[in-house]
Amino acid sequence: MAVTPDAGTRVPELLIDPGAGRETIAPADAEVWPIAGGGVLASAYDRAGWHWLELPGLTTFRFDQDGERVAAIPNPGVGPHAVAEAYRHSALPLVLQARGHEALHASAVVASAGVAIFCGASGSGKSTTAYGLHRRGYGLWSDDVVALEFRGGAIQAIPLPFDMRLRPPSASLFGLGERAVRLAAALPAGPRPLAALCVLDQERARGGRAIVEALAPRQAFTAILAHAFCYRLRDRARKRLMLDRYLAVIARVPAYRVRLGVDLPQLGSLLDRLERAIGAAGTP
Repeated sequence: MAVTPDAGTRVPELLIDPGAGRETIAPADAEVWPIAGGGVLASAYDRAGWHWLELPGLTTFRFDQDGERVAAIPNPGVGPHAVAEAYRHSALPLVLQARGHEALHASAVVASAGVAIFCGASGSGKSTTAYGLHRRGYGLWSDDVVALEFRGGAIQAIPLPFDMRLRPPSASLFGLGERAVRLAAALPAGPRPLAALCVLDQERARGGRAIVEALAPRQAFTAILAHAFCYRLRDRARKRLMLDRYLAVIARVPAYRVRLGVDLPQLGSLLDRLERAIGAAGTP
């Protein structure tokens, strides 16, 4: 079964093939992402020209450096929808990073000057912030992953297919009901330059007032790296390239620390401050 992205994206095609051979990942070969409290989130290794990425209990992805497809070998009983979701939200950013791009765990909107990125841990308010700005006229760019391309000295965000997911409190805030919602989003048109980098702090602002404050380059570098995807940390040359690229990003793009107010209904004051930081409202 093939899951093909919309035309114009740079996303490799996902081929779901339950009958494909599955490699056994030896502990000595694999780079492991542990789960706090025990367990493994993902494992990765390279062998014989192939990259292998395993999500335990779910599926294994196999891809090469330049091909147009990523093969998924699902575990028994795992359906195609679950595999496609795992690909888009977990595997794809690592595939892109392994193939020479960079990827951030972030939501984003399109401002007049380019793409404004909102990095943050799950539950920090990335989607809420992006959708709030969308309601003010900004185009949605991403909900979970932002991919960056570095070519000829230019740094641009790459459009990826996505949908917007809002948790129940956010959905209620925007009048979309009391349950979590998923909203279809159009594929953004073409690569765009970066306009701003915003790092959402999970700590709520004291006094209930939202905060948007500029980050010094050293602070921005540390804050942004915490949300960067890296396929193989043991690959020193690739890691060095990644660090150099993010140093270039913070040298060119203004960065901000963002703290929401104590209550979601105060989101409006945060959006006011973000609009002043990002620049003119609306999409070009």
